Amino acid sequence: MTAGMNNTIRMIALLGLSSTLIHCGSGSKQADAPGGQWKDKMQEMSHVLVGIYPYLASPTEFNAPENRRKIQEDAERLAGLAHNVNKQRAEDKVKKLDKDPFVAVISNTLDRELNLAVEGLRSGKRDFARAVLKNATSMCVRCHSRGTWGPNFVDWEKDKTFQKLKPLEKGELLAAVRRYDQAIGQYETILADKALASNESYDWVKAANSALNVAVRAKQDPVQAEKIVNTILANKSLPAFQRQNAQDWAKAINKWKKDKPKKSDTLLTQAERILKEARKGEDYWGDRSSYIHYLRSSALLHDFLRTEASVDDQAKALFYLGQSYEVVADMGIGDTNEFYYKACIKRSPHSQISMKCYERLEQNIFLDYSGGGQFNFPTGAMEYLRALRELATPADRETGPGGKQMFDRQ
Repeated sequence: MTAGMNNTIRMIALLGLSSTLIHCGSGSKQADAPGGQWKDKMQEMSHVLVGIYPYLASPTEFNAPENRRKIQEDAERLAGLAHNVNKQRAEDKVKKLDKDPFVAVISNTLDRELNLAVEGLRSGKRDFARAVLKNATSMCVRCHSRGTWGPNFVDWEKDKTFQKLKPLEKGELLAAVRRYDQAIGQYETILADKALASNESYDWVKAANSALNVAVRAKQDPVQAEKIVNTILANKSLPAFQRQNAQDWAKAINKWKKDKPKKSDTLLTQAERILKEARKGEDYWGDRSSYIHYLRSSALLHDFLRTEASVDDQAKALFYLGQSYEVVADMGIGDTNEFYYKACIKRSPHSQISMKCYERLEQNIFLDYSGGGQFNFPTGAMEYLRALRELATPADRETGPGGKQMFDRQ
């Protein structure tokens, strides 16, 4: 895929998915638990994934004539469930489930993308449909690994088709259905592999990042995280720079184990402190040595968004989540930083914090699209950014200086 095509796809996401961001309204002290109907639908979705994912992992199995009917039926069922879950989420009684704006992004995206996958299967575009269906699992991981809350889903370990998958695929799938200990077990199998470590292969790096993501964010368990890092360090074939990163992670985890927040500390102030620690230890913005810090801060911030808080504090949390995901995304776990910056602007418009969010958003977009020195945006995209800047600008001053040169070049 060309760089130009990648930029086009990202721009479509900038214009299209931004419309799914919701305002973070006030709610109960703790997010209301979803009703039985919601849980039943989510459980059923996990069962359908059990049936279809092994076929998605293998192009041969996916395209085999004898499997096509089952794949079509499972895809249609999955799309129908995703639509019903998204519809229920949008109802008032379920909006309280989670004030994190990315829940709406994931829910809307699954609803739309799974329908596209079904259409792709019906029209013979099987490669496209397979890619979209497989990506649905990664979206489940991104949503389910934000914190410790949520139910466990179906146990796959005894499923015969599940056994056909590779360890990394098993780990990703188990994480998607919240079978976290089993997922970590699969990842650790990869981390102990000397050949994969010496080559720093995709599977090895992905396993390391994903295992820590599960232990630090989904489980918030420093002992489990320490065990994972020890497994990494025990591999004698580890490249020197990766060993240094792992040693930094071990230090961060050791400090985490000793960390005793003050009674007066809120989840937000704890996250702020961890982000400050990350910046002090970095050689450059978001280097890999601070991965543990950003995982911890994002977990605390996701928890914070499930509590009652002022508009200003919610906007701060969204700003910090954007910063955290800039680093977490580089480690291969999600790419949602821009969504959080946009949500921050919309949550607290015409404020100092919304202007900070806009400036950070603009900087990210500029870095993404300025590859060859040229910076050409479609007119509609530029107008959307201009509208965000005006929405972010504090009421007591004219449109801020951020982005003026960028807009003037168009």
